[in-house]
Amino acid sequence: LVLDRDLELVPTSTCPSFQTLQKSGIDGAVIVTTPQEVALADVRKEINFCRRIGVKVVGVVENMSGFVCPECAHVTNIFHPSSGGAQPMCDEFKVPFLGKIPLDPVLTRACDAGPIVRVSASRGHDLAGSQTCSPR
Repeated sequence: LVLDRDLELVPTSTCPSFQTLQKSGIDGAVIVTTPQEVALADVRKEINFCRRIGVKVVGVVENMSGFVCPECAHVTNIFHPSSGGAQPMCDEFKVPFLGKIPLDPVLTRACDAGPIVRVSASRGHDLAGSQTCSPR
């Protein structure tokens, strides 16, 4: 999959979005959301919009999906996913769920440093967990 265009479209402005998408020649859309229901409501509109104009939804990514403690790697859901977050919504709309990106200080530092970094799940994130942080 090669991403050669980055179009950011605001859900409430579908007329300019439609014209932009018609002219762009894109093959599909990757939709990024946060776990809150208000954001997911916009994503539902965007999925329906893409379907209406014939743009394939490649999938949905849930950004800011919990905060990873830099001391113990425990994940705390800062933005409460009251309806379960992006994954159940993707199941409902039959679009691929591409994954969750937590607020992770290690990842943030790597991005700020600039080199390409391979990120793995080896830190043992449990995004559904609710344990309290216990620093080392």
